[in-house]
Amino acid sequence: MINKIQRFQKILTTREKIRDEERLFLSEARNHEDRVLLCVKGLQQQKQEALSIFEDQEGQIFSPQDMWYRRKAIDVIEEEIHQANKALQKVRESICQSEERLVEKHKEVRIMEKYVGKLRYQYREFLLLAEQEELDDIASVRHVEKMGE
Repeated sequence: MINKIQRFQKILTTREKIRDEERLFLSEARNHEDRVLLCVKGLQQQKQEALSIFEDQEGQIFSPQDMWYRRKAIDVIEEEIHQANKALQKVRESICQSEERLVEKHKEVRIMEKYVGKLRYQYREFLLLAEQEELDDIASVRHVEKMGE
């Protein structure tokens, strides 16, 4: 029985480690999400600044080529925002998947904890029953000895 408890305790420990690794992965993914969000916000701010500069040049004379380059710079920022939003979506999907895996890992750990606890309880009951039988045997022997006196 002790061997069985030890085997399942090892399984439980392994599942706890896997769950903890998943927690770590989730934490890293959330940190990555925060960094990507900051990047997106920074790019949006850059775009707003570029647009305001582009609009403020209204009274000045520029060549079509200058206008095209300025507009192209805004387009490049918009493309970077688009790519960052794609990356953000992938990170968020990864976070959702990781949360689902973490819930499953946690359920597995809880099931194993309950099973190991049940085994320990059964073993404790077995030991108590064996001890009680021993005490009963000792009491019976003493009773027989007293009766024989």
